[in-house]
Amino acid sequence: MERSWYVLTTRSRHEKVARDQLIGRDVETFLPISERWSQWKDRRKKIECPLFPGYCFARFSLDERLRVVSAVGVTG
Repeated sequence: MERSWYVLTTRSRHEKVARDQLIGRDVETFLPISERWSQWKDRRKKIECPLFPGYCFARFSLDERLRVVSAVGVTG
C-alpha cells in the first residue's frame, strides 16, 4: 500500500505529545518548530513553538489510519 502525507489536527498545545506518540507507533512524522524568546517577570527563556499550532504532519497508508488517529493528542 502506498504511504501518503496527511495533516492531523491535534488538541491545543498537544502537537509534541502527538508527534511522540506517533513516533512510538513507527509512523513517520513532521512537526516544524520555531524558537522564540519568552519573557516572564523574573527570567527570559528560549522556547520551541510549533510553526502551525494545532497541526502535525504524518506519512502513513490508509490501512494504518486507526492506529494513527487513536494516538494521544490526535483529534482528526
